[in-house]
Amino acid sequence: MACGVPIPSMNPDRGGWPTVGSRRGPKVLVVDDDRMSVLMIARVASGLGCDCVTARTGASAWREFIRTRFDLVVTDLNMPGGDGAVLARRIRERSEVPVLLVTALDAATPAACGVIGLEGVEVLRKPVVPPDLRHAIERRLEDGHPGMLQTA
Repeated sequence: MACGVPIPSMNPDRGGWPTVGSRRGPKVLVVDDDRMSVLMIARVASGLGCDCVTARTGASAWREFIRTRFDLVVTDLNMPGGDGAVLARRIRERSEVPVLLVTALDAATPAACGVIGLEGVEVLRKPVVPPDLRHAIERRLEDGHPGMLQTA
C-alpha cells in the first residue's frame, strides 16, 4: 500500500515510529505496533491538518502522553508493552482527551469490554477504511474542541 506520508528515520530512544506532519493543527498520538496501520492512520489524520506523533507500544505511548499535550489519541487494542484498553483507561483517568480505539478483535473480548461505554472513547473495528477513520477522527476532535478542524 502506497502512502503519501513522509516517513523519516525511526527514533528508537522514544519507542515509537517517527513524528509525522509539520502543521500546527490538532496534535494526535497514533499508537500501533503495525507500521502499515500507523501510516494509514497518520495519513488520514494529516489530511485533516493534524500533527501526528507515533508510538509502537502502550508503554511508550503513555510516556509520550504525559510529556505532550494531545488533542486525540488513536490506538490499537492488542499491542505488546501495554494494550490499548489500559492506555485508554489511564488517559481518561487523567484527562478529557478523546480516545479512538481501533481493533481487529471482537468488541466482546475482555480488553475491549473494559473500555466500551467509557466516556470519550470510541471503538472502530478493523479493517477500517480511510473515510470511516476520517469521520471518526473528525467526530472525536469536534466533540472535544468544536471548530478545531479547518476542513476544506
